[in-house]
Amino acid sequence: MVVVLSVTTFTSDSNGQITIPAGSWTMGAANGYVNTIDVYIGGSATKATVNATGLYAADVQINGSSNLGTFTVGSGTGFAGVTVVDQNGNPFGGATVTFSISGGGGDGDVNMEGQQAVLTTASDGGVAPSQWDLGTTVGVNTLTASIGATSATVTATGIPDVAAQIAIAGGQGQTGVVNSTLTNQLSVTITDRFGNSVSDATVTAVVSLEGTEVGIFSIPEASNAEGLISRPFQLSTTAGVYTIDVFIEDTSTSTIFTATAVAGAAADILRAVDSDIGTFSAGTSVGLVSVTVVDSFGNSVSGATVTFAANNSGSLTFTTVITGVSGLAATSWTLGNVAGTNTLSAYISGTSTNVTFTATGLANGPQPNRVSANPTATVGTAITTPLTFTVSDSFGNALANWTVTLSTAGAASGAVIATTTLVSDANGTATIPAGSWTLGTLAGNYVLTATAAGGTAVTLFTATASADSPVTISAAVATDRGTATVGTSIGAISVTVVDQYGNAVSGQVVTLAISGGGGDGAVSSTSPTSVNGLSTVVQWTLGSTVGTNTAVVFIAGTSTQVTFTAVGTVSAPVILEYAGSSTFGTATVVTNVGALSVTVTDEFEIQFLAQP
Repeated sequence: MVVVLSVTTFTSDSNGQITIPAGSWTMGAANGYVNTIDVYIGGSATKATVNATGLYAADVQINGSSNLGTFTVGSGTGFAGVTVVDQNGNPFGGATVTFSISGGGGDGDVNMEGQQAVLTTASDGGVAPSQWDLGTTVGVNTLTASIGATSATVTATGIPDVAAQIAIAGGQGQTGVVNSTLTNQLSVTITDRFGNSVSDATVTAVVSLEGTEVGIFSIPEASNAEGLISRPFQLSTTAGVYTIDVFIEDTSTSTIFTATAVAGAAADILRAVDSDIGTFSAGTSVGLVSVTVVDSFGNSVSGATVTFAANNSGSLTFTTVITGVSGLAATSWTLGNVAGTNTLSAYISGTSTNVTFTATGLANGPQPNRVSANPTATVGTAITTPLTFTVSDSFGNALANWTVTLSTAGAASGAVIATTTLVSDANGTATIPAGSWTLGTLAGNYVLTATAAGGTAVTLFTATASADSPVTISAAVATDRGTATVGTSIGAISVTVVDQYGNAVSGQVVTLAISGGGGDGAVSSTSPTSVNGLSTVVQWTLGSTVGTNTAVVFIAGTSTQVTFTAVGTVSAPVILEYAGSSTFGTATVVTNVGALSVTVTDEFEIQFLAQP
């Protein structure tokens, strides 16, 4: 310890007193030590002793409470700082204080520069960081202020911020049977923006099936201390993929669960085709017969076993079939060889649940069978191609030298078949000569019926008769379209095109010419005739001159026509002008200056002859 005295010799005053000047005695730097000055009289051993103890920063004290309370994680605390005092408890300025923080996840901040700050006390001993921000993890944060080996601490507790994140905690991707509750509850975890669990948060949920919203999933519970919400989820009675979109209440923040509802146990079997399959030759196939297996709610059941059984010695391609993803099972059914009603039953295997189909088998006998394609021709003309058919029994065996009788009808008839009887050749084949079947004059379908000897009549060919060339065009609306103001639309006009027999001709192009009304009328475009022979001009706008307007519609490329007329009338008067001079000179007051004349015209300058 070094003590410095800048003045060492003193002279007493008239009162015998000696004063050591202020600032001349510098005490040693060691904290708490007594500094001593011995004062001697002259060169004698007589002395007086003066003692002084040096002040130092002895303690650091928290300003205010040492527990600041609770704050949202990551937020400021409003810490009021510390005061440094000397050994006598008086404020000590100029002391160096180190602030450091711990807890709260280790990412708190002091003095906005990091987790440690070295500051100097003011003259009143006080010092504080500009701000103490808590860490982002829930829990106790501690701020320690130190001077040498002496320190003081203040604490603040970080609590979660508002709910900001939602994540699936369990129950994702489950599969269950319709109308059942999923094995595991749907669970979500709610956290704040720093990942801290948020309690007492609420959520809402929207449920969709295959992309279509079907309802709201009620979740009344709030999150627990761990931020967890769990709720059982019951599937509806409809199979499919469900999505459950769970939102933090009053936000758009969500997470999505998926769950798959599969059909329950097979409970019913339904026909996928008509129960009455129809009438066929005995011993022939009626084609596929199919059924659908469903659960108690009508959902298709895949993987169910269906057993088919036919009577009357009928045969099946499969007697046992496993349903596919759509619940369908099918088999091909061939009728027995005995004429009459055949029955096919389909069962859910192991049960008595079934559906029944019927088909009628015709007696074994000759039957004509079409070979050539169904023909087409213009009305009133003959089929120009030969038509071939075969004669066979109900099992498809060719019948040679078999007589077949032909007749025709249909489309209000008028059709004629010149060859009415044919005999099959050695291969069971017969041909109707070209030109022997003439269709009637009415467009539509005509049938050629064939009856093999000993058999029943069947429709062998169906011929389609199309309209002849267009020859007549007629108005489909009144030809006198009435009156309308010049320059305005008179509405639509329609025509019908027919052939020589009155059949509507479709696809026929019509053309249109307009005249009158000053020559500036207009029409919308025409369209080819429809299947009813109808063509419509959607809009006819009259010319701007008063008088008759004419629209003539032609069958394109011909002079065949129909004429429509409409009369254009004047529009409202809009122009008033002097008919003579607008200046009448001078005259004596209360005398006649002559006649005044004006002309009234509409927007197209057409005069109004009697307009008041």
